[in-house]
Amino acid sequence: MPGQGSVLWLSGWSVDSSVWDDVIEGLSHEMVHRKVDFNGCTNVEEMFQRVETVLALLPSPVRIVGWSLGALVALELAHRWKGHIHQLFLIGSTGRFVRGEDLPGWDQRVLGRMERRLDKDMVGTLNDFDSLLFSKAESDRGEEKRWRVFRQRTPSEGSMIGGLQMLAAFDWYQWDVSLAIDTHLLSGQEDRVCQPEGAIQLYKTLPSATLSLWEGVGHLPFWTQQEQFREWLEERMKT
Repeated sequence: MPGQGSVLWLSGWSVDSSVWDDVIEGLSHEMVHRKVDFNGCTNVEEMFQRVETVLALLPSPVRIVGWSLGALVALELAHRWKGHIHQLFLIGSTGRFVRGEDLPGWDQRVLGRMERRLDKDMVGTLNDFDSLLFSKAESDRGEEKRWRVFRQRTPSEGSMIGGLQMLAAFDWYQWDVSLAIDTHLLSGQEDRVCQPEGAIQLYKTLPSATLSLWEGVGHLPFWTQQEQFREWLEERMKT
């Protein structure tokens, strides 16, 4: 792996940035690693203020690894910071989270119900969301149980609502741009949060992209397949 530059790690909705710690531990520490989550950000503007403050200080070449909500943020950063970002790694990604014409995704009404439910039952809302993260095979071998142990810190209601607003509003296809950045997409074939069809659709719009689909894997390939993920990442960072 190159011994220069930096990696910006962006976590997903409601998830602390420490989710990356085990992966980062096994990577080159000659590069600068910075993690950002969006806990405490109550709206989309605050999310980008936080991440762009960090991004502006990172040494080049800059690589961004974004998972789920973090992958959407990474895409928008690539649009905003043209020429500044060397590589993108989009894990569990899609070009549009909300279902659209000929585009897979979540029903807008489901996000609305989640937002309203957070005020009454935050723990139940998170538990229901977390149950979608894993394939049956992953759950059977204890990955969901391990994840629930990791979920010790509950994010604020405001930050979860802010993240839902970002998910509801994001639409990569509205910009109609050609992203000439070395981009690598990774999704699980059994991802129930961001269906692989969404990643495939996004991949088709990116001229300098690769797409990997892992069999038997859900929304957290870097968590459930850590060694395989690290190898996947290192191989592509060498280019």
